[in-house]
Amino acid sequence: LDYTCPANIGIAINDRDGFFEWYDHDTAQHALKANSSEFEDFLDEKYGAWGITPNEHKALNANWIHWYGDHLLHSESRTIYESACGTGLTLFIIIQLLYEQYDITGIEAFGNEYIAEDVVTANRYYDWAV
Repeated sequence: LDYTCPANIGIAINDRDGFFEWYDHDTAQHALKANSSEFEDFLDEKYGAWGITPNEHKALNANWIHWYGDHLLHSESRTIYESACGTGLTLFIIIQLLYEQYDITGIEAFGNEYIAEDVVTANRYYDWAV
């Protein structure tokens, strides 16, 4: 199956009346903390449209992490992917949970995102974490 990503991406159809500008602002506020000593504090601040903290999001994901863990334990692959990954926090949380609950390391995480500031912030998080 051949697949090619589009070269030019416009505003999403569901971006009505500039709604995604809210994400840009929210991300910009939190991007300042990425790759800094304040990163751990950020994990306890409400962030994004979910209205919960990254640590609360982690607790929710802990209920189904077995789906990834059971698969990765019996696979040669250590790759996970999330479409529309935003700033990559869900991927970050999944990597943490896989280590904490399954002692799985060496995860390669990939994602795609069209909001440029989110991509910059995701790269800052992962630069800090690694």
